[in-house]
Amino acid sequence: MSNIATMDDFSRSAVENFVQTVVFVDDKIYFPPPSGTVIQEKKITTPRTRKLSTKSAEEEAASDKTVTTPLTEESPSFSPHEIQSSFAKKQIACSLHQPKKTDSVKIESVTYQLCACADIVIVDWDLHGDAGIKATHLIENLVTQSLIVDPHQLRLILIYTSELNLFDIANQ
Repeated sequence: MSNIATMDDFSRSAVENFVQTVVFVDDKIYFPPPSGTVIQEKKITTPRTRKLSTKSAEEEAASDKTVTTPLTEESPSFSPHEIQSSFAKKQIACSLHQPKKTDSVKIESVTYQLCACADIVIVDWDLHGDAGIKATHLIENLVTQSLIVDPHQLRLILIYTSELNLFDIANQ
């Protein structure tokens, strides 16, 4: 058995035997955007493969295909039920938390209290369009408080985002 397979087996075993709770923090878990919210269209340009061209540059540019997909309130990006079910299949309790725009992430906040007792915290980087401000503060509070209260506790914190520039987010 190679080291990769052994490490993979060890990782899976650790998750199955020790991880019991997950908190998923997102500002759009349960409710669609409020009425009156402007729905923007997302333009997706299909990637082109490099090939020998028999067309001129002008003809090639004119043949670019752009697919416009309107984002509607009826098209959720994920299902809360599917998220919880995927963890439940591994016997991991998953709490879905949608903080209000005015909610704090300080140590006394509900968001922090819920995350502080979880083995895994999954947080949306862009909570209510704040470009990572609340996610950063939440993570700082979790790490700082863990170092003070229980420095031996292990917690996995995952950040997810639809942003394309991951270097900026990683630097923050």
